Amino acid sequence: MYMRFLLRLLSQLPRRFSASLCIFTNAPLATAVGLFVCFFVGFADGVLMPFFALWAEKDAGISASHIGLLLACYSGGELLATPLVGGIADRVGRRPVLLIPTAGVGTGFAILYFTHGVWASALVLILIGAFESVLHPTISAVIADAIPAEQHHYYFSIARVMSSAGRVAGPAAGSVLALFSLRAVFLGSALATLISLVAWAGV
Repeated sequence: MYMRFLLRLLSQLPRRFSASLCIFTNAPLATAVGLFVCFFVGFADGVLMPFFALWAEKDAGISASHIGLLLACYSGGELLATPLVGGIADRVGRRPVLLIPTAGVGTGFAILYFTHGVWASALVLILIGAFESVLHPTISAVIADAIPAEQHHYYFSIARVMSSAGRVAGPAAGSVLALFSLRAVFLGSALATLISLVAWAGV
């Protein structure tokens, strides 16, 4: 019984894989790139988050009592910046608003590789959070602009799936990088964000 179910499932994989590819091939270019970027943004977070506390305590000279504060700075930067930059993509345009924050997030991750101490780390994390406050809603806006309103719920759900898939794959990649150095996870996150930047630049 179980073998029959497994064989049926395996027989459906090519069709399911083909259907998954159609999501990207049938979507407008901007939407397909937005979905692609959702994966890599989730991947960038997933690479570093499981190892952040280890890095802070072992490499950055930060006591365990400050780790929660640093994570709060990451979210706090996003919270503080959102009211200030909300709607900026409508005034300036989607493309520059996507390129600049993506570059800012990637640069912030790269800077963390060299950062030591709680105050320097807190400042960099606040800046990363501020850039991310622009990035996430603008990705959603780009996806929404390119598709009919009746398809919004479908593509937004796919965007969420892509982001979650990135967050699942990220820790696996981070565990490999952490074998070499705990700081290397930030370079992995920066590389994933750079891939997103190149994708946006091509739209």
